[in-house]
Amino acid sequence: GDDDDDDKDSEKDAANDVSKMNPEESRQNGHDATKSDVADDSSPGRSRLPHRFRPSRTAQPTETFSSVRSEDRFSRQLSAGFDLPSSREIEEKTQKQKQEEEKKKEEEANKSSCELQNAELFELRARLNETQSMLEDFAQERNYNAAKMAELSELLASSATHEQIGEYLKKKAVQVGDLNCEVQELRTKLAERDARTHALEQERDANRAMLVELSRIVRISAYGDEDPPDNVVAIAAAAATA
Repeated sequence: GDDDDDDKDSEKDAANDVSKMNPEESRQNGHDATKSDVADDSSPGRSRLPHRFRPSRTAQPTETFSSVRSEDRFSRQLSAGFDLPSSREIEEKTQKQKQEEEKKKEEEANKSSCELQNAELFELRARLNETQSMLEDFAQERNYNAAKMAELSELLASSATHEQIGEYLKKKAVQVGDLNCEVQELRTKLAERDARTHALEQERDANRAMLVELSRIVRISAYGDEDPPDNVVAIAAAAATA
């Protein structure tokens, strides 16, 4: 106890002497303000370290700081009602992720189906335009044949017998009848294609509505009340206007 008090008094005196020096005198005498607390090794009866750096003789080994922090954190978690996720919660979370993935796959499949139906609809429209063009060509040809028949009738009236004119007109009538049958068949096919096109348009509208609903469900399940990213909003808008 007496040695410790002597060390403290010696350290205070040395610190006071050094603090009274100006920086220049301190450097000349070999003192450094940052090392003033360390005692001289050559001084008799002094330790290498100041008193406050020497371990206590009565100190006992204690727990490490990290173990104490871990126990404190664990006790705080228990007091706050912290609990590890149960197997049921993990299973529910996994099932929810699987459902979201299935919804996304179904959404992509519906989108591909809509694109395929749109392509088929465009193809049917192209065929419909082609059929209408063919009908116009047949109508023009029929009118041309009718005009020619009238002209031939006038020419043959002066130079041919009535029997020959009748046979000629019968042949032309047969040809005109065949053309009318072909025109009627084309009209029937055109009506069937119109019905098919109408059905495809209705199916496309239904798929589009279902795709919009699925997008909304996926967005709510994935982001809740938060705003989804811009790319998700862009995809949903494109799907709604496809």
